[in-house]
Parts: sequence; C-alpha cells; structure tokens
Amino acid sequence: MPAVLPLPLATLVRKLLVNRRGKAKIGTPDDGPWLLPGGQPGRPLSDSQIGLWFHKIGIRPQQARSTALFTLVTELPADVSGRTSST
Repeated sequence: MPAVLPLPLATLVRKLLVNRRGKAKIGTPDDGPWLLPGGQPGRPLSDSQIGLWFHKIGIRPQQARSTALFTLVTELPADVSGRTSST
C-alpha cells in the first residue's frame, strides 16, 4: 500500500529513491524494494545503523519515540491506559 507523505518529506523521499545505493558489493545491482538498502544484497539497512545515521545528523529517534508514545497514552481513555482518575 502506498504511503501518503506531506510535500516537503515526499520530495526528499523521491530524491532518496533516485539516488539510493546499497553497500553490498556482491549480488545483483538491484537493491530491491528497500528505501534504505543495507550491506547484504536484498536486505534493508538495520535499525541500529539507521539510528547511528540519524544520531550523526542530530536526530534523536529514541527521544522522539518516547515523546510520541507518551502523547498517545495521554489521549487514551483511563480504562484503556490503566490511569486512575483522582476523584
């Protein structure tokens, strides 16, 4: 299923798709369906490598993930999230 991305991000992803290259030296020249091809033919870049890549450019994915999860939990009803009301 195609992903719908907002315009600035969609433009960057299209550029990445055109210029992407895997690190694999053995195997087929096609990197497969991966947006971020990894070091093994036909495999994506690992999550730890992506984390290191983001860290180098100043993006802290773990902080963003924690904030997003906290925000989602605060939007859930109390009976779903396990929160108790202070009445």
